[in-house]
Amino acid sequence: MNKEYKRISIKDVKRLIAIVKINKNESFIDIIREFSNDFAKILNSRLLYYKIYLFPADFEGNKDITFTGILATSHIVISSYTEEDGIYIDIDAAWCSGEKLNKEKLEELLKKYFKNYEIKSFKIYDYLGEESLLS
Repeated sequence: MNKEYKRISIKDVKRLIAIVKINKNESFIDIIREFSNDFAKILNSRLLYYKIYLFPADFEGNKDITFTGILATSHIVISSYTEEDGIYIDIDAAWCSGEKLNKEKLEELLKKYFKNYEIKSFKIYDYLGEESLLS
């Protein structure tokens, strides 16, 4: 058996759903792997595999993406949506490491990679889909 793998219960699963707005001039496509790698570390996990799909440019040369990453403790999916007022990043992550995530930890990571950002929504859910007040 793989030494990294430890048996967990479905009750250990947590999920983050967040929307973050960044400036249009941010080069997020170039840094999304590093961002996700650091995000995995915050979750006490590791990025094992990832794939980035670039959608065709729809206006002004902007390309939107969907990043799918397999973590040692589950997954992370990041999709982008270019709008007139900026780029919106939809972050969907699940983990079962027992790590507690809060908005402040996400903000620290966002500050490292983006000059300007605004967290539009931030929700943590437990394994039953109930919103967790104590992330």
